[in-house]
Amino acid sequence: MIHKADLLPDVILLDLNMPVIDGWQFLDAFSQLELSRNVRIYLASSSIDVVDHTKARQYKTVSNFLIKPLRASDLQGILQGDAGFN
Repeated sequence: MIHKADLLPDVILLDLNMPVIDGWQFLDAFSQLELSRNVRIYLASSSIDVVDHTKARQYKTVSNFLIKPLRASDLQGILQGDAGFN
């Protein structure tokens, strides 16, 4: 278990399309960690594919799926903690 909660971020803004590992691979690995506190993960993607949105909801660590480009209101919602799935 990772006990150093002060080393963990409060929020992760995760792009699905990354060069080394993709967002899904990151989520699979991150989901296996035993964390001492919750970390909110927001997926950011230009994908409008319903399969991606459905898959995102299957991860308990994912707070929401945001469509790029992100708006200032998206970021405000994340910071205020009210940008969850509808």
